[in-house]
Amino acid sequence: MRRLVLTGDSHVVALGRGLVQLKREGLVGLPRVAAAKLYSFPQSLRPFFRFDGTRIAFDRPDYSAVMKQLTGSETIGPEHRDLTFALVMGFTTTLFVRMKDWDNYAPWRLAKQSGRTPLSDGLVAEIARSHFAQTLDFYRAMMALDLNVLAVEAPQVRGDDPAFATVMQRRIVLELDRLARSAVLGELRDMGVKVVPALDDARAKTGFLKEEYSSFTTGDYHHANHRFGRNMLAEIFAAIGQPIGSAKQAFEAD
Repeated sequence: MRRLVLTGDSHVVALGRGLVQLKREGLVGLPRVAAAKLYSFPQSLRPFFRFDGTRIAFDRPDYSAVMKQLTGSETIGPEHRDLTFALVMGFTTTLFVRMKDWDNYAPWRLAKQSGRTPLSDGLVAEIARSHFAQTLDFYRAMMALDLNVLAVEAPQVRGDDPAFATVMQRRIVLELDRLARSAVLGELRDMGVKVVPALDDARAKTGFLKEEYSSFTTGDYHHANHRFGRNMLAEIFAAIGQPIGSAKQAFEAD
């Protein structure tokens, strides 16, 4: 059974909690998973790794330590082809949608009614590709090593974030989020990276993350909870050909 390495930004935490929930349900025969957060998302906006064509090394000792915890090695190389890396990277748009530029600019569909200067979809996508450049390069390095890689989409944006105070801001945020994720998805597809999309069931009619999937932590307007993580893991396991349905209850009810 191929071992799954689950890492990336802070959205990994909900998936880790979801794994605990699955084990509490008494399931046996689940895929083998090693999970840990590699970094906080803002740290991925600047170079965080080096690739010499044969190995990926990290620029910070704490990142190297996390990778050693997950794989037994501080660096990533061809010997890791027996693993599947599920990377929660490239879809966290929180900082992107909060950029101060959006006080003056907006996607063209919403520009006139918001009093902002219109930007084409193509330009917003290019800004997004620049925003996620380091992460996209990391995926390219992983694929150059011919590793087994999944990209795991982050949960939908939270609509209870007080930073999005007005109806128009919320509409712009959703459109920016859509365009950014689409740009990243296109890049990953061009690389041949399989993407596990965020739970469609977790999207409210508003387009934001449903309340029942949101983090319970006071003041956290960004993350999902263990329920999202549990159901998202089911999607990840299905993507690697080891669906939860193939696992069995450790104990049958009387």
